[in-house]
Amino acid sequence: MFTALTAATLILVILVLVALRSRHHKRYPVTAQLINSSGVVEQSLTPLGAVLVHGELWLARSLDGSHIPANTQVIVVGTDNHIILVS
Repeated sequence: MFTALTAATLILVILVLVALRSRHHKRYPVTAQLINSSGVVEQSLTPLGAVLVHGELWLARSLDGSHIPANTQVIVVGTDNHIILVS
């Protein structure tokens, strides 16, 4: 017979498998798809800050390391690990 404990165990195993699979199923390369996209600086880049691109907030820095104030329009020109580079 299929008991509540068996059902709960099965559900838990399925959830663990889905979680493990999603950790290894990355949409490569998300940051590369952002190149040439425009964004708006939400938190001043001094040198690191935050930029809103396609409705998502990204950790960013300017390409040359210069200060870029908040509310400035920028273009994504590259990536460095999970940091986007803007100018």
